[in-house]
Amino acid sequence: MFKTLLHFTKVLLALSLIVAFDFAVPAQEASRPDRGLVPNGAFSVSDIENINLLNGNVNLNIPLASLPPIAGGKLSWTVSAQYNSKVWNVTRAQVNDDPLTWAPYSQDYPGAESGWRIGDRYFIEFRNANDDFQRLWYPGNSGIPAWELDLINNNQWWKVILHMPDGSEHELRPTDHSPYTGTAADFLKGSYKVIPSGSPMRYYSVDGTYLFARITSQTDWTVYLPDGTQIIQSPAGIQRIQDTNGNKIKIFADANGTHYQDE
Repeated sequence: MFKTLLHFTKVLLALSLIVAFDFAVPAQEASRPDRGLVPNGAFSVSDIENINLLNGNVNLNIPLASLPPIAGGKLSWTVSAQYNSKVWNVTRAQVNDDPLTWAPYSQDYPGAESGWRIGDRYFIEFRNANDDFQRLWYPGNSGIPAWELDLINNNQWWKVILHMPDGSEHELRPTDHSPYTGTAADFLKGSYKVIPSGSPMRYYSVDGTYLFARITSQTDWTVYLPDGTQIIQSPAGIQRIQDTNGNKIKIFADANGTHYQDE
C-alpha cells in the first residue's frame, strides 16, 4: 500500500511539473512572436509545413511559381504563399495615474496581423522602441539619476529588423555602437539610439542565423547570408539576389505588379 501511494505521489508530482512547464512557456513568449522558419527551433512535418518548438507557431510554405535555376548555378526564386498561425502581437503603453507620484504600470494592447502573405521580398524595418512599448516622459521625481533621465527622455531608441520572405524576422545589431546601458527602463534593453541615416553601418544577427549587413538607409542596404549569397537593395527600389558566381535575380515592382527576372 505504501509503495503504491509513493508511486502515485511521484506520478502526480511529474504531471504537476509538466503542467507548470506548459503554462510557463507562453509566459516567456515575446510580444511579437517568432514566425517563419526559426533556426534550431523548428520541427518539419512535411515539405511545406514546420512547427516552432518554442511557441507552437505553424508555418506553411506553399510554392506557387518558380524561376528555373540559372545556368551554371543553383540560384532560383520561388513565389510562395506563406501562412503563420501566430497572428497576434501585443504592444504596451506606460501609464501613470497620479501626476504627483511616479508609479507607472503597463497596459497591453493586442493586435492581429494577417496570417497569409504571398510573394514577399526581403525588407528592413527601423523599429522604434515606442512601437512596442509607448513610454512616458520620465519626471524629475522618478528617482532616476540625471544621466539616465537624459538617456530615456532625450533620445529615440531603435531596433533594426530584417524581414524574410517566409515571414520570419531577424534582429540585427550594430557592431560599432552600444545599446541602452541604464537600469530603469528594461524595455529599452537591446535598443540603440542610432540608426543608419545616409552613412553605412555594419550589423549582425543575434539569433544564430549568422547574417551580416551593411545598411545605409531603409532603401539602401546589402545583407550577406552564410552561404555567400547577397541580398542587395538599391535606393531605386530594385532588389537583387546574387550568388557567389555573380548570377542575379532581379525583383522590382511597377504599375503592373511585382516582377521576378533572372540576370
